[in-house]
Amino acid sequence: MSSVVGRWVGAGVVLLGIAASRACDRPPGPSRAPPTCPPCDCKCSCADGTPATTPSVATTPAAGAGASREAIAEISDTIARKLAKRDGTCLADVDQLVKLDPGATRWAIMHRAQCSMLAGKCEAGKALMSKYFEETGQMLVEQIERSVEALASMYCTGPLDDRGELLRALTTLQKGAYQGNIGIRACSDAWNAVVRTRDRVKPKDDEDSQVTTAKTHGHYTAASCLGRAGDCNRAFAIYREGELEQPWTKSLTDPKQLDTLLRSNFGSIVHKCKGRIPGSG
Repeated sequence: MSSVVGRWVGAGVVLLGIAASRACDRPPGPSRAPPTCPPCDCKCSCADGTPATTPSVATTPAAGAGASREAIAEISDTIARKLAKRDGTCLADVDQLVKLDPGATRWAIMHRAQCSMLAGKCEAGKALMSKYFEETGQMLVEQIERSVEALASMYCTGPLDDRGELLRALTTLQKGAYQGNIGIRACSDAWNAVVRTRDRVKPKDDEDSQVTTAKTHGHYTAASCLGRAGDCNRAFAIYREGELEQPWTKSLTDPKQLDTLLRSNFGSIVHKCKGRIPGSG
């Protein structure tokens, strides 16, 4: 799934690049030949015999009929900034973009889907994404389903079913573990959601790796998330609790040996806590 997710996580940036290139490639409007006589208020005849006319006032093109490149670029930048801030009000900006540039309707679907999810309209956003992927004709049904789920786990807000909540929580932990500090509370809330749902969600098939590994490896990601956030005590507690459920720990009868191995492994997995492993509890 990671390769599929990686391809589509940057969809907003790619699509904005397409918007910019389209705007820059758009040929200028038809130019008018300069008058053969200087502008004036008098009604005279030009040297070529053409009757002079009173100069007309330039008018602003109506929306969708030649909006300026600057206006299109500005609204595109606004959408990008709001997506980065997880601001669902970008849905209105997508509507405005399409009005300014009807040619953007097709590729703006991805932005509309993401903004819909951030605005709490998760099912509508998922439907848009599915339609977009289907129409490209480049993905198999299984790929579309997993890609939509992955993107939904990143952008959907509000209540979700158990599967959606589990995937969203796992995605949050991965972000906090491997991308940047999301804070102790966010890590803890996500881990609590994993613990609450992982036993209720059944894998769809043998390739449903996120669900199948939630119970065997989820505590690694949670510990790394908390370690990056600065709570090594809580990180070690979650790691230790999770490892004690694994078969290898049950085969060790020497408590000291087990504790030594747990601490050594924890330092290797949670790099942010290396050298700061809490004392024996």
